[in-house]
Amino acid sequence: MVRISLLSLRELALADAANFGDLVEEAFIRPLRSVLIVDDQYPTWEEIFNSKRVGDAQSTDINTKSLGKKWHQSETASEVSRLVEEFRRQKPGLIIDIHDGVSDKAGEKTAGSETPDQLADHLHQSDLLILDYNLEGSEAGTGGDLARQILRSVLSNQHFNLVVLHTSEDLEDVFNHSVLSLLNSCSSQFDQAILDAIAAIGAHLEDNEPEFSKDEVIGCFGVALYVKLRSLGKDICGRFIGEYMRGQGALAALSGVADRLKLNGGQKRNFFFWALSEYEQSISQSFCSGQPPKGLSWKNEGKLKWLRTSRGFVCFVGKGPEKLLEDLKASLVDWRPSPSRLISAKYRYEINRMGADVE
Repeated sequence: MVRISLLSLRELALADAANFGDLVEEAFIRPLRSVLIVDDQYPTWEEIFNSKRVGDAQSTDINTKSLGKKWHQSETASEVSRLVEEFRRQKPGLIIDIHDGVSDKAGEKTAGSETPDQLADHLHQSDLLILDYNLEGSEAGTGGDLARQILRSVLSNQHFNLVVLHTSEDLEDVFNHSVLSLLNSCSSQFDQAILDAIAAIGAHLEDNEPEFSKDEVIGCFGVALYVKLRSLGKDICGRFIGEYMRGQGALAALSGVADRLKLNGGQKRNFFFWALSEYEQSISQSFCSGQPPKGLSWKNEGKLKWLRTSRGFVCFVGKGPEKLLEDLKASLVDWRPSPSRLISAKYRYEINRMGADVE
């Protein structure tokens, strides 16, 4: 019989923060055995070994690609070295692989020789994914598009994945755009009554030719506010609209536009939905092209930035002092996975640890 050292379900539910942190580590961190690092500036094993080959045995293409990376510079070399050392210090040390996520055919949006979907399917062989946000390089101007594609694929495959999204860019911006890439628009989910109201207020604004621009309305939102608004789920029509109607809170500027247009109560409320629809049209390329991952939720408070789905958990950290496992644990604790989730994770670990006899 396999003995599980976790507390009972009732004790788990009442565990204090310190005990709960131990339980999270036991269920999610301690079972980690392998890590895949995806970063376009880090060396792959092929590049390292190729650099030591001579003559015709050395691949010119691999060597050229390697020389273009920043890991030859002291700062980046120290960064990747600290990262590897962190994972080697675990007991037992983690098996480490590095994928550069760089396409030889950049226009085809592939990761190495794989598409983002193929790479995501490969990730179930690793327990932890460390994903660099800007795999294309800042000069490509695509702002993390490839990383977001990989993230969507990882969170849609059949395995539960742990991901640390690692970036030197603005963490707030990276978090908000990553969440946005997993969402459908609100407009696509409006019922017919709201769609009719949007059409009516649009016609009213067009007939009366008010002195305002759509750009002014769109500027009342912004990605950070929009993601915060979406975090309320169905309560989007609760607190945010209530504050907007009173001319308070984050949408006070939009409320001011409605007041300037002399819209009455019902018109003002419908103007909110019209404005939201216009803003969503302006960022339509940022939304998920298919179905959003099931069970999507997120949190953004101070240094704690994470999102979860039924098939994955992602925490967001800035590059710097390498303590990624500590950051991952802190985010997992903040999520507070259910006792049943902890129990099932522990069972998987124990069966795997004890091997064939237990099976």
